Amino acid sequence: MGIDWEEILGVEENIAESYDDLVNEAMDDYLDESDEWQRSNNGHYVVGVWNGKKVRFKHKWCNHEFSEQEIDDLLSGKEIRFRCTVTKNEQDVIGKLEHLEYKGTKYVGFSPSNWKK
Repeated sequence: MGIDWEEILGVEENIAESYDDLVNEAMDDYLDESDEWQRSNNGHYVVGVWNGKKVRFKHKWCNHEFSEQEIDDLLSGKEIRFRCTVTKNEQDVIGKLEHLEYKGTKYVGFSPSNWKK
């Protein structure tokens, strides 16, 4: 006996798009219009407005937790710079928020611009 996602999501086609729509609706409800950004209730994500759309992205990248100023800068479309330890080497990381894709799933996240892709 499995979960009937089509019944739960109320659709019979493209369940992934329906799920994304439900997440976006929940983010609309979650984000208080008086605030520019908020941490989600589990603390692992930041919810805010980027490029005119409400987005959700992880509040950490590698072992670096974004400061409030860095979050403000990322949501403003600016690049940020910070020191990060990657495979026992400390290095400068420069990057900004971008539309990304992982195994067919599209999302918004931090993308380092000074690393080879």
